[in-house]
Amino acid sequence: MTMSAIIPKLYPKPCPTQVNCQEASTHQLWVLYLALLLTSIGTGGIRPCVVTFAANQFDMTKSGVASRKWNYFNLYYFCMGLATLTALTVIVYIQNNVGWGWGLGIPTISMGLSFIAFVVGYPLYYKPKPGGSPLVRMCQVVVAAWKKRNVLMPNHADLLYHNKQLDALISVDGRLLHTEQFKWLDRAAIATEGETKESIPRNLWNISTVHRVEEQIKHQQLRRMGSIENHFWGCSYSLSPDENFENETHSLNLVAVALWRKMANDRLGRANSDLDKF
Repeated sequence: MTMSAIIPKLYPKPCPTQVNCQEASTHQLWVLYLALLLTSIGTGGIRPCVVTFAANQFDMTKSGVASRKWNYFNLYYFCMGLATLTALTVIVYIQNNVGWGWGLGIPTISMGLSFIAFVVGYPLYYKPKPGGSPLVRMCQVVVAAWKKRNVLMPNHADLLYHNKQLDALISVDGRLLHTEQFKWLDRAAIATEGETKESIPRNLWNISTVHRVEEQIKHQQLRRMGSIENHFWGCSYSLSPDENFENETHSLNLVAVALWRKMANDRLGRANSDLDKF
């Protein structure tokens, strides 16, 4: 994106008179679309990973959090909010008054420096062992609940299936407690007579632990932001056709910030609730 704003061959010639202006060529548009695609992929990859990866570097147990005078999640979202404020004020001012080259170049330089710092500190990071794909576990819970749709539910939640050994890799900071939401999914944790005799179930598509069911429920709760997302994106198309590209870009930036704030609040609430499971 920065190169498309700096290299003259990658953008149309300036047209101060706004009369008979040269349109962007096909290869210039392809470069722009490719930059937008890479930006979307990069943003989608780093947003859900950076906060959890950084949280893994600290003791996130209830006793560990209580011993600190500062809260990691509050500090993280404060820094992200400050960065967003800077982007919508300082960076936008530079783009409008200095040029798009510097306006996009400053974030690029900042990202490059942060990448170097990440690589240099990589040997010092705590890297937990992967516990498998959460998407696979979500599918296993749904399938197991469907298979046991006709099985009688136990009278108490304590009779549902628990297995600390099975959940060891995905519950290093503690296991999720049973809740009363989406109770249909609890059927996935109903243990039959043969399944209770096995220390580790042979087929996780037939039975899941309470922790894995609650993990699925947490993901379902995050989907509630979908209606808010559709509302904000609907507002982004309310601009009149004669407004210029700069105004549209600024409005889309505000929409993106609103969406990010909603996602951040939901994730922060989930993280704080998870700390109460110990």
